[in-house]
Amino acid sequence: GNAAKHHGIAAPFTKILENEGKDLVVQYEVRLQKGLDCGGAYMKLLTKSDDKVEDFHDKTPYTIMFGPDKCGVTNKVHFIFRHKNPKTGVIEEKHLKNPPSIKTDKLSHLYTLVVKKDNSF
Repeated sequence: GNAAKHHGIAAPFTKILENEGKDLVVQYEVRLQKGLDCGGAYMKLLTKSDDKVEDFHDKTPYTIMFGPDKCGVTNKVHFIFRHKNPKTGVIEEKHLKNPPSIKTDKLSHLYTLVVKKDNSF
């Protein structure tokens, strides 16, 4: 069977996130109370759509995915930027090239992503 359990919490922003020309900071704290053998504690900033937040599932389109994930040989802090290529119109995912490993102890850890206005991070 699959060792990972799937849970999700979704909440809408009260207004559309408009950060053009500004830095974007995403930060949250994770405490793995029972450690982690197989699973993730990452968050997704969802792509604007007409879908209802109650219908959120693992295939819901996102723009940014960020946070810890561990299962089998995977042990990393994800940072994935998903966007439509302006030249081809194809949806692409850009992954962090050398992601750090996650902490699997039972302490609290603060995960911070800063995407600067020039798209560096």
